[in-house]
Amino acid sequence: MNTKQFKVETGLEVKSCLTCGIVYAIPTELIKKRRGDHKSFYCPNGHSLYFPEMTDEERLSRSLELCQISCENQKRKSRFNDYKARYWRGKVTKILQRKEARDGWEKTESIL
Repeated sequence: MNTKQFKVETGLEVKSCLTCGIVYAIPTELIKKRRGDHKSFYCPNGHSLYFPEMTDEERLSRSLELCQISCENQKRKSRFNDYKARYWRGKVTKILQRKEARDGWEKTESIL
């Protein structure tokens, strides 16, 4: 008869069910996996549990995404303000040119 022996080492984390209060142990690797994918796991009595909080990686990714969105919004605001400034600068220039033309016309009338 062929028998093979092997040694398995695993870490266990002690948890308690929020619904029934039973204390149980669950492999550390499964806990890490469920924290990352937010899928359900079950207590020994069959109650569905999950980890709703974001992991550090998810939190940093979300923060980066929000920073990029904020940066894009600031760029749009800056471009809009540039366009607005150019528009008003053109209006002022046009008014000043009209005033100069009118002042020049009045000076020639007074000479005649």
